[in-house]
Amino acid sequence: MDWNDKLLKASFRGIPFAIIDVSSSHGRRNATHEYPYRDKAWVEDIGRKVRKIKLNGFLVGSSLLYKSSDIITQRDNLVAACEKMGVGTLVHPTFGELTVSVDDLTIKEGVSNGNTVEFSLSVTESGLRVFAITNIKEIESTVDNSYLSVIASVASSYISSVKMILMKSNQAIKTLVKTTGYWENSITSITDEASNLVNTVNDLFGNRKYGRYSSGDVGGHVNGVNGNVTNTDDTNDYNLLMKQKIISSILNKSKTANNLSSINGLNNAGDIDDYTKNICVGIQSILDSGLSKYDMLNAFEKLYWLQYVEYDVDNKNIIVLAMTNLYFKIIIAALFAKISAEYIPSSYDDAMSVLKRVILVLDDALLLVGNYSLDDVYIQLKQLKSDIINAVNVKGANLSHLTEVITYAPVPALTMANQLYQDANRADELIVSANPIHPAFMPTKFNALSE
Repeated sequence: MDWNDKLLKASFRGIPFAIIDVSSSHGRRNATHEYPYRDKAWVEDIGRKVRKIKLNGFLVGSSLLYKSSDIITQRDNLVAACEKMGVGTLVHPTFGELTVSVDDLTIKEGVSNGNTVEFSLSVTESGLRVFAITNIKEIESTVDNSYLSVIASVASSYISSVKMILMKSNQAIKTLVKTTGYWENSITSITDEASNLVNTVNDLFGNRKYGRYSSGDVGGHVNGVNGNVTNTDDTNDYNLLMKQKIISSILNKSKTANNLSSINGLNNAGDIDDYTKNICVGIQSILDSGLSKYDMLNAFEKLYWLQYVEYDVDNKNIIVLAMTNLYFKIIIAALFAKISAEYIPSSYDDAMSVLKRVILVLDDALLLVGNYSLDDVYIQLKQLKSDIINAVNVKGANLSHLTEVITYAPVPALTMANQLYQDANRADELIVSANPIHPAFMPTKFNALSE
């Protein structure tokens, strides 16, 4: 079989045409990292380069070659196919079927062309919005592996950076202990704030029976964003239920406090390996505090942007102070990413909001480790960022979008639910979402699910 026999009939979105020539670009995407006082750059491979294809072809009126109609109809059909929103299927003469997005279509017509139209079509190969990995457990496992790699890498870098300094300076040990004491108090304060009695009670009772300000499940709960209804049985013994919830909260706090207490007690530089491990265990104790995933996200985000500052310290102590702050912040950033992968978003907008928050933290963490030339940590953090973008996109890809609802006058929730969804039973969802003064007077402007 010769070359001509292997050629496929070219078309885009089912519109056939003849080809003069085709060009395409291929390669890898690289990020070049240049550092001060280094003669060579580190080139990071960040994936395959997007394939761009340019086809030069023509249309022939009433062609027997590809059974076409008159030339004007063919031209209009090609223009309509290229202007249609979204991706389309291109049959390439040698690559076969490709999913592409149109960048540009240039058409040339004239007397000299006769019953033909020449054109130049530029397209970019496109992928699906949902990533290749669609199994949620597999995604979370990938993020967990990246998280553990970050923890191991930053712990190793931290020990190698401060151990020699601690062996030569007792003052450096005191600086380290004061720094970790600040972080321990911050973790305790933020977790106590998130797990106070008011939040504990609000997280217990459901809003279907106990009002829109309750976010628990007892008595039933309706989600104001995605409309999901949880029908949980109510209780007849409130005292017993409250005692069980408070005891559980106290036990969780006690477990967190015990883990945090393990941070204290560095007596000499020889203990730095165990001390580094205890710091990690102390920060991870937030996972055992009984907080919801949403509260954990807020806690880790708030913790990350903290910074311990000590004045009047010498150069060696500054290194210990900076590296200890860095160690805490990288672990917190990694845990923030891990929890965001486990968090179940209520809508596509919620998923993208969480992703934006995580990327902001991870980008700052990458800048920090880059400033200290911690290349191994940088590589692991980049992988974690890639995995978390994948995870959040997959979880949010098929969720509904929020849309803005505007009315000229206040409308009852039952009427609004019937108008929007043809289902008056979804009125509770709108009430929780819009938080009106009274369900009979919905706000004239609020956000709700588009479907």
